[in-house]
Parts: sequence; structure tokens; C-alpha cells
Amino acid sequence: MRRLIFLVFVLLLTTALYPALTQEGECPAFIATALDLAHETCDGTETNFACYGHASLEAELFSTANSVAFEQAGDMVELSDLRSLRLSALDTGNQLWGVSLMRVAAVPQLNQPLEPLTLLFFGDVSVENRVAVPVEFPVTVAGRRNVNIRFAPNGDAVVLGTLSSSATALAQGRLADNSWIYIKQEATGLTGWVSAAALQMDGDLEALRVVTASNAYFAPMQAFYLETTSPTAAPKCRTAVCSSKRRKAWRRSACGSTR
Repeated sequence: MRRLIFLVFVLLLTTALYPALTQEGECPAFIATALDLAHETCDGTETNFACYGHASLEAELFSTANSVAFEQAGDMVELSDLRSLRLSALDTGNQLWGVSLMRVAAVPQLNQPLEPLTLLFFGDVSVENRVAVPVEFPVTVAGRRNVNIRFAPNGDAVVLGTLSSSATALAQGRLADNSWIYIKQEATGLTGWVSAAALQMDGDLEALRVVTASNAYFAPMQAFYLETTSPTAAPKCRTAVCSSKRRKAWRRSACGSTR
């Protein structure tokens, strides 16, 4: 089953999507062990990163990505570098069951800053990033005063933070008339809009992606294809990820298949 998912608003992926995970039967103890290991190794995952939770995973990176190790539990990769991820099906004989945790910046509602959403993928699933690698270049404040970073490209929008006169940000998008620039603050990772008149550009403004005021700007993995096995093909398990008391911190944030 293949789904195209957009994380413009907070998306809670629950066992309602995967009823086979909560049906009668007992999961192998190995599943609980794999999840506990993933929880320990991925607990410190930062926003816009994916963590290798449990073997085995196959990652495909964009050609522009720097060389990075993503081969064992605890390895991390930036979502902007990740093109796709394939997780292995449950194989108790070889102690394999792919688990990966991602922290993705998702917009909960209008006029609010980006907040991290934890996604837990497991079993026989694949994830394909549908957000293209953006053109970006450094920008600085043109004057000596700090400037506001806003949620939308207008002077009345909610202020998310400030860009100091000594700080550098990355320009990642623009309005069609070039009046407002979508930036990412390098120090904090905060994203938002700044008036173009307040910025000094170090790149070709016309090369930036045009972002309309009414459309959300997609950060890495805010839009992705999720391919899973059929629920009827997965083992029937009473002990589901989303209902386990030991892993209650991951409730309502899991998606995948035990197969």
C-alpha cells in the first residue's frame, strides 16, 4: 500500500491505520527488544534528522549529500540528504527487523512556528522523500538592527524570532515579486519570512524557489511516499507499538508493519 503524506499539519499516525498490529496473538519478544534498543540509541535525535534504530535499513542519499555513515544502530543522517529509506521485514532467525526514528518539522496550525513531530517506522516499509533539495545561499542583515522572522510574508504575521545583525541565515525561498525571503536561521534552525529590504544577499535571488503566501513551504520529509505491506499480510500481534506501556512516549507516532 503506497500513500503520499503531507506533514503541513500535525499528523498522528496510529494503529487505526494498521489494525493488524492490535489483533489477537503475541508478538515475538524480539520485537520488544528491537524497540527498546531503538529507543535508547535514538532518544537524542535532533529535528530534521533520521536515526538508525535497528537492523536492517537501506538508505539512498541525494547526490548532493556529504558522505555519511548510516549502517548501524545510533547512526544519524540529515533528512535533507535522505532520498529514500527501506526497512527490513521481521526475520527472527537472523535477528532482523528494521526500525527508524525521524524527527520532522511539521506545522501544527496557522500562525504558529514549526514544531518537531516524531515518526517511528518499523518492519517491511519504505519511505521516499518528495521534497526536492532547495537552492539556498547565505544572507545577512543589511543594517545594524535585528530583524523579525515572521510566519508569513507580511508585516502583521506572527513573529517567530529575530535575526541579529551579526548572524547568518540561509535563503531558501522567495515571493514572486522578491519582496519577502524565506530563510533558515543557521544557529537555531528556525525558519520563516524576512523582508527582502532588510537583507544582504550572497547569491542569485532569481534562483530561489518561488513560494506563495498561501502555500506552506515544505521542509525535508514534510511530504513523502510511505509504502507498507497489506495489513492482512502482517502477523497478528496483541502487543502493539502504540499500546505498549513501556514505550508510551512513542504512542500515536508510529507507522509501519511487523511483517
